[in-house]
Amino acid sequence: MAGHSLGFLNPALYQLGNSNKAGNSYHDITVGNNGYNGIPGYDATPGWDPASGWGSPKVSGLLPALIKAIG
Repeated sequence: MAGHSLGFLNPALYQLGNSNKAGNSYHDITVGNNGYNGIPGYDATPGWDPASGWGSPKVSGLLPALIKAIG
């Protein structure tokens, strides 16, 4: 889509997740946890959390935003 490699994405992913436009790039997971088979996990909360990170990607918004952020 960009026509070239985007390289190391972590800085751009966190920039987008911390922005006021994060809702265009991620579905924020706010309920549930990542526990399994009686082993406790982390709870999902608004924003970044250990259970879901920034949430699940909204690819139609995330890809153009990454391309713009990286250049």
